Parts: sequence; C-alpha cells; structure tokens
Amino acid sequence: MPKLIVIRLHPEEPTTGAEFTNYLTGLKIEAWDASFTKAKVNVSSDTPIGEASGSRIAQHWLPSLAFPLAATATAVLEVTSPPATEYADPDVVLRVKRGTKVVGVFTIDYNVAAMDVGAVPVVSAPPATSPFPTLGTIAVNLALPSPALAANPNDVIVTLPKDGSPPNFKDLKGAVQAVLSQDPGGITDLRTLTPSQCRHIALEIAWNRHIAPLPSPSPDLETLYTTDAPGFDSKAHQLFEAALLKYSAERDAKAQLLAAYIYSMVAALICEQKSSDAVRAGLRFPIQPGVVTPSGKVHESDVVLRN
Repeated sequence: MPKLIVIRLHPEEPTTGAEFTNYLTGLKIEAWDASFTKAKVNVSSDTPIGEASGSRIAQHWLPSLAFPLAATATAVLEVTSPPATEYADPDVVLRVKRGTKVVGVFTIDYNVAAMDVGAVPVVSAPPATSPFPTLGTIAVNLALPSPALAANPNDVIVTLPKDGSPPNFKDLKGAVQAVLSQDPGGITDLRTLTPSQCRHIALEIAWNRHIAPLPSPSPDLETLYTTDAPGFDSKAHQLFEAALLKYSAERDAKAQLLAAYIYSMVAALICEQKSSDAVRAGLRFPIQPGVVTPSGKVHESDVVLRN
C-alpha cells in the first residue's frame, strides 16, 4: 500500500492565482530520511526516499468563483524507498528545486504525518473532480519564494539548515569560490582568507537583493514620513520601520553564522594541506595504568611515525 507525504504549497507573500502557476513550473520536491543512526543528511549524495514533480503537484482552484486558479497547491510525495526501521512516521528533510536551481532545504518536524492510500492520486479535470485539494493528513505547509526573486544566474545561494546543522561543505566551498570569482579581491587560495574576509564573503551571500528585496512601503514613502500629508498613518509608519529592522536583522544574523562556517571551512582546508605535506606524525598516549615503568614516574609516552 503506497505511503504518501502530502505537502500544501503557498507563496511566501500573497499573489494572484495566475502568477502562482509560475511558482510551480519545473518544481521538484525531494525527501530524505533524517535517520537515527546517521549524524547528518547529505542531500548532495544520499538517495532520497521519494519525490514529487509534474503530475504529482496540482494547483488549487476556487469553486466559489467558477474555478479560477488559486495561489495554493498540493504536492503528493510517494515514499518509494522507506527507511528500514522507523518509529511512528518518517522524519524527513525536503529539498525544493525549480529546474536545476535549488530553492531551499527544509527540515520537517519529526514524525511527519504520512497517509496510506490504495492508489496514488493523479491530476484530473475538470477542477471539481481533482482529489488534491481535499487530501487530508497534511504533513507540512511549505512557503515557496517567488521565482522572480532568483532571476540572476550569478546569484550565490547557501541554505542554512533550520535544525542548526552546518551547510554542506562542498556547496559552501563552491559558493565562496563563486563570490571570489566575481569580487575584485583576486584571491584564489581559500586557505589565505582572513576572518574579516570570511565575514565579507558571508555578507555578500546573505545580503542578496535578488532573492530578498527590501520591504516595499505601503502607502508610498512620502505619505509614510510626512506627518501633514493626506493619509499619514503613524501605525503604518511604525510597521514599515519594523519591517526594515527585521529585514536587516535577518540578513546580519545569517551573515554572522555563515562567516563562522566559512572560517571553519578555511581551517579545514589548512589542516588538510598540513596533513598532506607532513612527512612524520607524532602520537602521545598514556601509559597503561598498573604497569610499572623502570623509573616508576612515566605517565605517558610519544611515538613518531615517519613517511
């Protein structure tokens, strides 16, 4: 009997039903098992337990308005490679892509609500007969960013897992190299990066105005800041100021965390090079307790291994 993970999709910000169709174009959602025995899920090399794309993703309609398109959809992800053992329902990590572009990696709450069905539903017409909007046992409501916000092919995106684990090492290294290839610093050896340079790179990545533009004033900026203007509203002004503060705080927080990961990557590359260049290695270990040494005072010993 097929097991499904049902995902409700909606835009990060309200939009029209016709525009939301573009959000779903080329969309693919993959799921990985957050295993008890595995320290970290690697979405770059591990095998997903299931995926949804094409006819497994259906946009909703508004029956009350003669079935125009709605800015919501349902993705039906069939678990084709279930974990060998699992308490209750699956613990999964989702990766969302549009074409070859990764939209984001999302850690889903543990024991996501999965449902057993006799057959996997398919998209049908007319809208009134579509089973997707009425599917129950929803696993998660997933917000999709606008496809228009990632139009620049040179954008560098590093997704920080929401469970606090570090980003994929290979992806992070590639992102840093991509920034340096366009920045006029001329740095090609990542091992030479200083803490301040790591922070600069992190800020470049976090403050991406294509995928995260500034909040838009509403009403216009002139009305928000002119007290004697018709329609001036102090509450609207305060809300806009709060939105600006939130925007900056989110970017800076991501940059601060990302800078630490970048510097850790630099340290790892330096250690890798030192290990590769070393012609000998020293090991220090304690003497086995209870063993009497000639002087009676030796508590540890060293061994040097030569290449």
